[in-house]
Amino acid sequence: MRRFGAVLFWLGLVILIAGAAIGWFGGTRAVEAVRTTVDEAGPMPGSAATVQLEEGDRRTIYEQTQSDIPSASCQVIGPDGGALELSRSAEVSGSLGETSYINVGEFEAATSGTHTVTCTGATTLIGPSLDFSSLGAGALGVLGGILGAGLGLLMMLIGAILWFVGRSKDRDRRTGQGSQGYGSGSYDGGHGGRPPPPPPSG
Repeated sequence: MRRFGAVLFWLGLVILIAGAAIGWFGGTRAVEAVRTTVDEAGPMPGSAATVQLEEGDRRTIYEQTQSDIPSASCQVIGPDGGALELSRSAEVSGSLGETSYINVGEFEAATSGTHTVTCTGATTLIGPSLDFSSLGAGALGVLGGILGAGLGLLMMLIGAILWFVGRSKDRDRRTGQGSQGYGSGSYDGGHGGRPPPPPPSG
């Protein structure tokens, strides 16, 4: 039991450290994905911009978060003069310096060519869409790290208990064996456990 407890304790410690490392890496990757996306966004002077896109390219419009200015309302016109739909599958926020931004929506180019984006309200930027694969991998890394760290901590606790109990039993066993050996030798007296014969009478 003592040896098994020691092995379980040290194995749990390794899993705990690995889980914490995985969680930290996953969280860093998720934050970096959002930060990189917002950092690569370009300003829209006068809340208007034209972007050259290939078919299938995706772009996201961001707005500066300001409590005293209404949220941005944007429209995207494709090369053929038709309006493109803006979608917002998830909330994405980030910052550039001391200024915070949040996504208004994203669109996908249906045809190659120049796309015109116009917005009203808050100050806006336009940039590449968030890589949800990196964000998802980061989130999974955080979740896996938390579960791994929890499992490692549980194994350490169980291992420590078994280790302590095993040491106590081994110590009690050694103490008991020593006491029995001393008592047996003092009682035996070299006569096979029988009392010594009486001395011969004169």
